[in-house]
Amino acid sequence: MTYPDPDFHDFDKDRDGECFSGGQVWAVHDILGAMPRFYAQIKKVLSPGFNLRITWLEAHPDDQDEIEWVKKGLPVACGKFKYGKSQYTDKRLMFSHPIDLEEGGQRDTYKIFPRKGETWALFKNWDIKWKSDADTHQEVKGFVSLFCRVREDGMDVFEIPPGELFRFSHMIPSFKLTGDEREAVPKGSLELDPASLPKKVVETANPEDFIE
Repeated sequence: MTYPDPDFHDFDKDRDGECFSGGQVWAVHDILGAMPRFYAQIKKVLSPGFNLRITWLEAHPDDQDEIEWVKKGLPVACGKFKYGKSQYTDKRLMFSHPIDLEEGGQRDTYKIFPRKGETWALFKNWDIKWKSDADTHQEVKGFVSLFCRVREDGMDVFEIPPGELFRFSHMIPSFKLTGDEREAVPKGSLELDPASLPKKVVETANPEDFIE
């Protein structure tokens, strides 16, 4: 994978070999846009070098529309998952970040949901009947991966009901900035991990457009 270096936070340091341990669940870059929408649990860390025994987590929804979504091979980053196949891997760069999960209602099932304070990408104009499309982001001009909250139609907060969890594309590692790092850095802005962003960010904005 190739991606630009961030301006401030070293996200690659957060996925050094020393960061991996047995029992963790990590987001893994997928084959559809290379975004971190796959999940794998680390079963064993082998040495010397970087070598892991992992078990994949596979989407396991109950809703019929969501089941059809999964059958079409569309991405799933939220909801219920079950254990899949296991394998060995020495490819450290396929891993993005560790994630939290909770046990599901059935044996060997788990639930992954967005948590307060996390940064997640959303599919634009999402609909459960629709096919995959690229998302857009509001980026600060002059920086590689700096983003801020913006108002749209007079609102900067909206709710996503439980039945629309597949609207979430993937979690993006983020680092909150104070505004003192450099000139023109908005206070409270977030630097997002470039490895978890689409190669083409189609919208840009000026700092005066942002809200704190």
